[in-house]
Formats: sequence, C-alpha cells, structure tokens
Amino acid sequence: MAEQNSKLFDDLFADAIKQIKASIDETKERIALQASCRMRRFYLIGDDGRSNIAAVGIVFSDGAVMLRWEKKIEGEAWFGECSFYDSVERLDIVCGKSFSVKYIDAEVKQ
Repeated sequence: MAEQNSKLFDDLFADAIKQIKASIDETKERIALQASCRMRRFYLIGDDGRSNIAAVGIVFSDGAVMLRWEKKIEGEAWFGECSFYDSVERLDIVCGKSFSVKYIDAEVKQ
C-alpha cells in the first residue's frame, strides 16, 4: 500500500519536480555567471543634500562607463539621454564634484 502511494505521489508531481529541478539548475548557472561578471552598476547621486539620483550607470569590465540620465541636470542633460565616458575618473572630471558615485554591485576580485 505504501509503495502504491509513493508511486502515485511520484506520478502526480513528476512534472512539478522536473520544473523545480530545471529552475534550480538555471539559478545555479545565473549565480555562476553573475559571480564572474566584472560589470558594476551604480547611481550618480547629486551632492545637494537631498541624495537625488541624477543618473544610473554601468562600469564595464574595461573601465568604460555608460550613464542614463534620470532627470534634467542644469540644462545640459535630459531624462533618458545616455552618456559614455572612458572611466569613472573621467566622469568625475566632466560632472564635477557636485555628484558622487554609489555602487550597487560589489567589486569582483579576479
């Protein structure tokens, strides 16, 4: 009787178990890829005392930076525009010290 119940359980939930195992495998692959990724996301925060997010950005593995502006900044950049820089240091020079970079992702040491 217990053997029949076990087989019935296996038959009823075989597809669900297969889907769960596939999801676990996919998650493991994503975690491994994410751990090897050297890109870092960040916010460009206005240093006006209000901690306004001026832009979101990515530092690529070669150090290049891409920004997407979140709002109008002193008539120079508009919402949705993208800007590209050679490095975060170059971004500091162009944007000045009125902004700070706040990283979302931890730096990956390789």
